[in-house]
Amino acid sequence: MGEIIEIADGRRGHPGDTVDAAGIEGARRVLDQYLGEDEEPQYLLTNGQRGLILDDDGDCEEIEPSAGHNTVVILTDVRTLFVVGGADGTDDRVVNVPYVEIVAVRREESFFSERLVLVTPAQRWEVPFKGDLERVEAYLERALSAWSGARTAIESFRERMSDALDRLDASEYDAALDRADAAEAALMQAQSRLESLGPGAMQSLTRLAGEDDVAMLRTRVHLDRGERHHERAQDAIEAGAYHDAHDAMTTARDALQRAADLQPPSLDEPVEDRLATVKRDLADLSRRPLADARSAYEHALELDGMGRAIALEEALEEYRDALSVCWGDRGDQFDGDPEAIRERIIEIVEGIYEAWTNLAWDRLVDGDAYADQGDDDRARTHYDDARTHLDRARAVTRELHPDLDSDLDPWFEAVDDRLESLDAPSTASPDGVPEPSAEVQPLSAGGFDHQLDALDSADLTDLLADVVTRNGWSTTTVAGDDDPYDLIASRDDPFDIRILVCVVGDDGTPTTRDVTRLADAADATSGADVGVLVAPEIPPPVHDRATERGLTVLSAERLATIIEADRTPESGAAA
Repeated sequence: MGEIIEIADGRRGHPGDTVDAAGIEGARRVLDQYLGEDEEPQYLLTNGQRGLILDDDGDCEEIEPSAGHNTVVILTDVRTLFVVGGADGTDDRVVNVPYVEIVAVRREESFFSERLVLVTPAQRWEVPFKGDLERVEAYLERALSAWSGARTAIESFRERMSDALDRLDASEYDAALDRADAAEAALMQAQSRLESLGPGAMQSLTRLAGEDDVAMLRTRVHLDRGERHHERAQDAIEAGAYHDAHDAMTTARDALQRAADLQPPSLDEPVEDRLATVKRDLADLSRRPLADARSAYEHALELDGMGRAIALEEALEEYRDALSVCWGDRGDQFDGDPEAIRERIIEIVEGIYEAWTNLAWDRLVDGDAYADQGDDDRARTHYDDARTHLDRARAVTRELHPDLDSDLDPWFEAVDDRLESLDAPSTASPDGVPEPSAEVQPLSAGGFDHQLDALDSADLTDLLADVVTRNGWSTTTVAGDDDPYDLIASRDDPFDIRILVCVVGDDGTPTTRDVTRLADAADATSGADVGVLVAPEIPPPVHDRATERGLTVLSAERLATIIEADRTPESGAAA
């Protein structure tokens, strides 16, 4: 005689009073010892010592309990559990048959008893039983139906997860996420089939399907996407494509934030650290265009000559890049005031103009010296170099500063005139002695006869001091190299006047920086009335800047003549 115990609401504990004392104790032991924590028992069957029969591909085995033990069959929400007491010596023989593996369940009746038959793809289990198995069979059929549908959904889940991993390996992130969504849908379908069976079924599904696998896959997709776009952002920064870099960096940040939100405990990856790095890099990127431009400009101002001209051109490009990213619909992504950047660009263009024209002036002066010596080839080379420098200036001014560009016309004309003069008939005197250059005149003021362009700054300063002193002025020579002026001339009859003089001889070329320093000194020095810049040759940019600052620009000869005549020229006058 067998016993069937229906366990209401899956409640464990005392199996009921319909079993003798041995059956009660055996059932209690089986429930406590062999079921999982979340597993819910539904039915408990015992057939005493009749055991069960295993048909393993035609090989039949009868498994019977030892003396004093019973056979217990438990139907849970996950599996059928056979426990044959003491069948393996002193140990129980435990057979676990998950519903997901069972393909058929039926009752087979004979004259004396019934058999509960469970069939898997490889085995057949028979439990001899004398009693009503209809309720048991109905439950098994319901459980098998649920698990059959869940099994199909699990297979779909695994296929879609495998496809998602392939897409991830190919960096097809959106496709990988789509497959992950499809896998999750299949998993939810399996859950819907099993939730009516109990929590044990749901927990078993988690173990079979790997519920964390979906979260882990999604995390890996977002993590990989974030790292890949971070790399792209770095490449775009190196290429100067700041908008592309910002787009890639923003995508990286969002992807890593999503990965941090989804990261399951089982995934040991420093996602938060990587997210912090990308956020920091994004903030640095927002400041970088303007910071690079400022750095380039500051570096250019530390240089002189051609190095300064070229560095200013590079700084101009940096500022143009900064302007291109800080205005328009996306201007808020980068630091910088567009109007202030435009003003700085104009300032740099003026600096480029000054630098290249100063270089052109030097080449013209040297070319003239070679022409005076009759070395036309070297003169031509220097004039050609001057034109090249002027072309560099015009390449910038024509586009960005048209007003300044027109100031280059006289420069080009001067170069053309000199080149044409090289092809003109010789101006040599009949005895072969070249006529003196119109640009080099003797200084006769005060009885002195000197070629101005042959004097260095120190000699020219001494000469002027001597001339000024001869004409009743008090003079003080300033010996410091860092001072903005070289000579102070003053007198108090017929009126008080004090002049600061900056002298540049043939060992240098006056620059706009000289003008600025002298003008600032004249403004700051108490009692100074006039600032005078003296040089044999005055480049036009320097002359223009001196006029703007109210300085007098004179040749040394003209200055001596003015002082001898005991009169002071108006500011901005030139000779």
